[in-house]
Amino acid sequence: MPRFGVMMPAVSEASYSDADVRRTLARYARAVSEDRLHARYWRTYGEGNCSGGPYDWAVRFHAAGKRILERALMAANKVGKSETASAEVAIHLVGDYPPWWGGRVWTRPVDAWVGTCTNGDQKDGMQEKLLGRPGQWGTGWIPKSAIDFDSLKLRQCGVSDVVDTVRVRHKSGGWSRLGFRTYEMGRTKWQSTDRDIVVFDEEPPEDIYYEGLTRVGVLRGMVLCSFTPLKGATKVVRKYQKGGEDVFTLIVGWNDAPHLSEEYKAKLRASFPEYMLKARTEGVPMLGEGAVFAVDEAAISVDPFEVPGHFRRIVGLDFGYNDPTAAAWLAQDADADVWYVTNAHRKEGESPVYHAETIKRGGDWIPVAWPHDGLNKERSGGACLKDRYLGHGLNMLGMSARYKSDVGGRQPVEPALDEILEYMRTGRFKVVRTLREWFEEFRGYHRKDGKVVGSNDHLMDATRYAWMMRRFALTQTSATMARPSHVRAYDPHRAYKRAS
Repeated sequence: MPRFGVMMPAVSEASYSDADVRRTLARYARAVSEDRLHARYWRTYGEGNCSGGPYDWAVRFHAAGKRILERALMAANKVGKSETASAEVAIHLVGDYPPWWGGRVWTRPVDAWVGTCTNGDQKDGMQEKLLGRPGQWGTGWIPKSAIDFDSLKLRQCGVSDVVDTVRVRHKSGGWSRLGFRTYEMGRTKWQSTDRDIVVFDEEPPEDIYYEGLTRVGVLRGMVLCSFTPLKGATKVVRKYQKGGEDVFTLIVGWNDAPHLSEEYKAKLRASFPEYMLKARTEGVPMLGEGAVFAVDEAAISVDPFEVPGHFRRIVGLDFGYNDPTAAAWLAQDADADVWYVTNAHRKEGESPVYHAETIKRGGDWIPVAWPHDGLNKERSGGACLKDRYLGHGLNMLGMSARYKSDVGGRQPVEPALDEILEYMRTGRFKVVRTLREWFEEFRGYHRKDGKVVGSNDHLMDATRYAWMMRRFALTQTSATMARPSHVRAYDPHRAYKRAS
């Protein structure tokens, strides 16, 4: 995924998509701020010597903090998860927000805690990232000019130069407070006064997590977790996987971190035990009874390409109500019987006309598969959702997604998933690697008690609907022959017969 090469504006709290950010880049082609806090985040991010600003997934993660109480960044090793967390803490402590910032803004000093596993982890990890190394204080994310060195207190813990608390000058003129805690201290050491921000670097025990959450409750602050999920389906992981109105989870893997070279990734991959691979390379915990698509992400990823005219095409549409609306584009190389997910769209808080126009830009001739709930009437008594999208010019199939044309209504989930998995394992189902949101859902798509967990799975559902109706996929030439000149419900039987 490319880095941004210019400054970015604030990201809307209702939209965290990469496309929304990219659309505004041309209007913000100007030099980076000379302020060191901002310039560091712009100049160097993660490992390597790549130039540019924070990755788009990091911008999205920061933006979610504007309205979300609990956020988790479940990430692979070396993608920059701790850099993302420490940068946000520093920005809040100093109160000097970059021009591209779309997250929460405090106009007053803040009180923050940063938690790590052990004192040694603190010293070599978040403490160094925020303050610098002992004897070189002020070389971390927090500018040296903002640190009150007279207030810096060390902790007696058997490890030298471990910081307990320090004050940081806030832009408003007051002093923010930064404190460090470790999980090895135990829960009682996390009992204290209220905090604005609590950050957990690596996954905390459940009792400490909820103690930290309690600390921010009164002030309506925020909890931020950044960790590689090596402990499997713990209660903290399951909480974030379940999600909720005030919970945000972002899963980030090696495909989201182009600063990692293929040679470097190959060496690490060869060194990791098999059972750790998905967590260390994709940020995916073993949730419930395991992943629905138990395949290596790299094995199904392909570079973006222009879809040839002779490929058969279909779009799957998952209607959103309080959840996002999602669409997934499938294309088939019929000669090789290989299916590709070539594009994806996911957006919440928009009307059908918005989604219809977005989908039509990918080709208004492409048949659109949709679920049976598209026939539900709106509460206002208006047209059903399927007809609304049809009225906005989408080439909607004349029946809801189903395995057999004469058996409609709610359909079982597993047959389609089993078929897709088989195609993945045999090299006949591929996904364009830049579809970050599709892979984000793919990584967390799992079963519990034998059933697929329906959480954060909108693009997975859209892909499944398209797959179920792939028998009605068409090339552009055959679609032009089959589709009537005026807009109406697309009859797949008539179209399929005429096209063949």
